[in-house]
Amino acid sequence: MELKNGKNIFLRYSFIIFIFCCNNIFVFAQKKNIIENDVFFNDLVIPILDEGNMVTFSAKGESMKPTIRNGEKVCLQKQINYKIGDIVLAKVFDKKFVLHRIVQISRDSVFLKGDANQGYECCLVSDIVAKCISVEHHNESFILKRKIKDIDANTLFIKMPNFKIVKIDGKCFLYNTDISRVIELNETAEYLWINMDKYFKPKEMVNLILQKYDVDSSTAEYDVFELLQKFYTEGMINLVKTKSEYKK
Repeated sequence: MELKNGKNIFLRYSFIIFIFCCNNIFVFAQKKNIIENDVFFNDLVIPILDEGNMVTFSAKGESMKPTIRNGEKVCLQKQINYKIGDIVLAKVFDKKFVLHRIVQISRDSVFLKGDANQGYECCLVSDIVAKCISVEHHNESFILKRKIKDIDANTLFIKMPNFKIVKIDGKCFLYNTDISRVIELNETAEYLWINMDKYFKPKEMVNLILQKYDVDSSTAEYDVFELLQKFYTEGMINLVKTKSEYKK
């Protein structure tokens, strides 16, 4: 399963936030990169959970609808005990991870089922990684309401703190240590994020693109403004009027 590029040119530079949590592999748009299910969870998600943090990412798939729909954000946290009815991230018999509901517990064995599925999965209690403690439904998302208005090439932005870059199998993820949101950056978005100063203006991003890529200025400007909207929507950047005002 793949995400298809939309009509906007900026997708060449944008980051991908959709994680295919209920399938055997994780597929990202752009260069059709594939990251294995177990690699993503073992190398990124589980270490974050083991530090006592919550992890939020966007689910992909319909196996848990109507409780969790495609693209809705789920927040996971480790628990001491799990019970029937809990939606959990677990490693099942074929070594893949699923986010499904516990329907039966028999001694050390746990039976899971997607709300929209007919079949069941089985695992050990020790194979449960974390519980889904909240779901951010599409019609409830405050993030989707964040829109940038009335900006130009000289509008001043600030990169928000507490974003940590993590690389897995050559792919770049931004991990927000405050809200434990995991975001994937493609090569160009990674390049811009690393090279942007703490305070920056859109025109500086345009110059970075022109220095590295063979595109005209109008295309670079259009792509930058689309990417800024994505950064802003995810809370990665914020608007400021002046540096001195923000420091106050």
